[in-house]
Amino acid sequence: MHGAKRKVHGAEFKAKVGLEAIHSELELDLLRRIDEPYTRRPFYGSRKMVPFLKGQGYRVNRKRVRRLMRIVGLAGMAPGRE
Repeated sequence: MHGAKRKVHGAEFKAKVGLEAIHSELELDLLRRIDEPYTRRPFYGSRKMVPFLKGQGYRVNRKRVRRLMRIVGLAGMAPGRE
């Protein structure tokens, strides 16, 4: 099997994901929009950040906000469900 392409699966792919996973200008803009209120209100987790971003006109869901927050190492200060 020389030269065969190897598929990258789940956990292995996720381990390689970081800031290099941010490809679009929209996601970079979202990161800036998440970081600004988080700096002022570090208790904002993804649950509070979603309505904040929707109020600014972004179409986001909690999974996307959680992923972006995780990439840059942000987390709400209050204990959550997980």
